Amino acid sequence: MDAYQLGQKILTTAALVPIDEPRNPGAFSYKKYLENLSVYAQLELNTKNTIPLKAPETSLHHRMVQLRKQILSKIENSTLQNESKGILQALLLAERKAIGEEQIEDYACAGVLHLLVLSGLHIGLLVELLLLLLSPLLWFRHGSIFRLSIILSVLWLFTFFVGLPASVVRAVTLFSFLTVGRFIHQGKNTFHLTVVSFLVLLVAYPPFLKQIGFQFSFLAVFGILWIHPILQRFWNPKIGWIRKYWQWTTVSLAAQMAVGPLSVFYFHQFPSLFLISNLLIIPFLEFFWFWSWLFL
Repeated sequence: MDAYQLGQKILTTAALVPIDEPRNPGAFSYKKYLENLSVYAQLELNTKNTIPLKAPETSLHHRMVQLRKQILSKIENSTLQNESKGILQALLLAERKAIGEEQIEDYACAGVLHLLVLSGLHIGLLVELLLLLLSPLLWFRHGSIFRLSIILSVLWLFTFFVGLPASVVRAVTLFSFLTVGRFIHQGKNTFHLTVVSFLVLLVAYPPFLKQIGFQFSFLAVFGILWIHPILQRFWNPKIGWIRKYWQWTTVSLAAQMAVGPLSVFYFHQFPSLFLISNLLIIPFLEFFWFWSWLFL
C-alpha cells in the first residue's frame, strides 16, 4: 500500500489500542509524552482495515502538499551529501526527522539545535525581509495596510505550506501580533504583545503549555525582552560591525540565561559552546536560508 499523504482522510475499522507503559523503572514514558500532545491511543492500520479517501485536488491544502513533495524530491535528487540534504529539509520544510540522531545530539551539545528547527529566528528573518521588500508600498495611500496584509498572508501561507509544525505556529502567531503592533503602535508594547500571543496559543490549544518546545520558545523570548536591554547598557560600540556582533552576543546570552535552568532540568546539561557557535553561524544563516530557497 502506498504511503498515506499528509491531510488525507482514511476510513478504518481498526480498534483503538492503548499505548504501552515504559517497561523499565525510570525509563522515558512515550505514553506520557503523547498524553501531553493530547494523544491517548493508537491505531494499527493495514490494507485490510483501511480505505484511503482521495483528497480534493483543487483544495489549497492538496496543492501545498504537492508543492512540498516537489521540493523534497528536488532535494533528494540533488548531488548533495545525505547530511546536507537532511539539514536543507529541516531548514526549509521543517522536516527534522531527516536529520540523524547523532547529528541532533552534536547540535544540541553545541547549543545551536534551534538553528535546525524552523522557529522564531527564521520567521523573524522572513518578516524583516518582507518589511524591507515591501517598504515601497509606504509611498502610496493606505500602503502600510497593504504591506501588513501581505506580510500576514505570507506568514500563514508559509505555515500551512510546511505542515503546521508547532514551532512554526508559535513563531508565526508571535510575529503576527508583533507585526500588527508595529503597524499600530510603531513597535511599542512588545512585551504586552508577546504575552497576548502566549495566551492566545494556550487558549487555542492548552496542551502547548506541557510541551518543552513551547516552554523553551517563550522563555527565550521573555529573556531577550528583559535581559538583552540590560546587557546592552554595559557597552555601546561605535563601529557598526562590532555593534552588530555585540547585539548578537547579548541576544544569545539573554536567551540562554533564560532557558539555561530548564535545559539543565530536562536534559541535565548546559551547552557551554552556545555563544561561540551562535556568533559563528547566525551572521551567515540569513544568507544561507534565503539562498537555499532561490536555489530550489
